[in-house]
Amino acid sequence: IVRRYMVADDEPHKAEYEIFYAINKSEPSATFEHNDEVMHRIDGFFSELQNDSLRHVKSITITGYASPDGPYALNERLSMQRAQDFKQYVDKKYNLSSRYQVTTRGVAEDWENCYAMVKMSNDVPHKTAVMAILDSTLSNNAKELQLKKMGDVWNYMRTDILPPLRRVDIVINYAQGTIVEERTLIEPVFEEQVVEEVVVPRRC
Repeated sequence: IVRRYMVADDEPHKAEYEIFYAINKSEPSATFEHNDEVMHRIDGFFSELQNDSLRHVKSITITGYASPDGPYALNERLSMQRAQDFKQYVDKKYNLSSRYQVTTRGVAEDWENCYAMVKMSNDVPHKTAVMAILDSTLSNNAKELQLKKMGDVWNYMRTDILPPLRRVDIVINYAQGTIVEERTLIEPVFEEQVVEEVVVPRRC
């Protein structure tokens, strides 16, 4: 007897993709940067998902980001619009919202990743002074004004730091199962046959 059953993996699995945007744009474009390659990988993931009964999507989060330059209110609307426009794009293509839990959110000014990129870069002009501004307790608007006063710093940030911050992240959390096969050998059972003895009396 062969029994097959699925065992759910307790280890969480995650697929992450980034789509980048031109300044002040919210509609996803396959021709911008390397978006065509990323969209091709997203296509591959959902195509495999349709044919993979062992993979179960738990949630999908789409986060839109704007770079920390310009008015906060504009960036707030732009980041959320990027998330919503990308959700419409994947819904139209893969019908996600009717099949999975999809959440959208926006990050108006991605100072966290801006700080990380400046810290990792060896080409930022006056890096020590820039890091001091970013580490300060100044408001985000005040930090932006201070950086803009340093012309060469701001020019570098405009070309090398800020563009990658204009993006949408799509994170797919899923569980991966495994098929386990159990084989049980069944031994044939033979019943004993009892032959009834018949006694025939002998005649003299």
